[in-house]
Amino acid sequence: MAGEQGRRAQHKSRTRQAIQLAAVELFEERGYDATTIEDIVQRAGVSPRTFFRYFPRKELTLFSGDASEYFIELISAAPGHLEPVDLLHWCMRELLNVEASELDRRRQTLRRQLRAQPAIKLEIFYLEEHLRDRLRAAFTDLFHSDRWPTQTGSGPRTPTEHPPTARADVLLALYSGAGRALLNENGNPEQILDEWFAALRSVGI
Repeated sequence: MAGEQGRRAQHKSRTRQAIQLAAVELFEERGYDATTIEDIVQRAGVSPRTFFRYFPRKELTLFSGDASEYFIELISAAPGHLEPVDLLHWCMRELLNVEASELDRRRQTLRRQLRAQPAIKLEIFYLEEHLRDRLRAAFTDLFHSDRWPTQTGSGPRTPTEHPPTARADVLLALYSGAGRALLNENGNPEQILDEWFAALRSVGI
């Protein structure tokens, strides 16, 4: 049974990648607007029904399986001695070290080129909102835990302390700022990230 389930999972993964590769090749060759779902299924050798089983919309071929999902796991795996801002820096740096496949790199390039497309812009917004919701929950859980105890220990929170949700939102804002720097600046991503956090710490954060 386990072997059969493994074969099914591998088949699904190969089918998904075949559809994504076909879409990417056609977007690169013909352009996004000129490529239809019919074109993609013909190139991939699948039926329209199979396509829609994996991707409800054409633009989603550029988004599934991003390494950013790995960020959630990194938050829990980060070294226990790190303070909140240092943990965020560590996680984002680790994410940069995740080796992207050739297909992922091509998809990332297309997303950058097509950011102005309404459908792509909307999917980017949905993706970022989903990730932010998950990050907020993960950060809030950490602030609720004993990993970063409050100044008053286990007693009631004083008026000068901030609730876990507010502190999580601060980290989320920092994550968004660092992400914009990586997106908008040219150069070595690790250096850009390190310089951004160095500037952050220079103002006392």
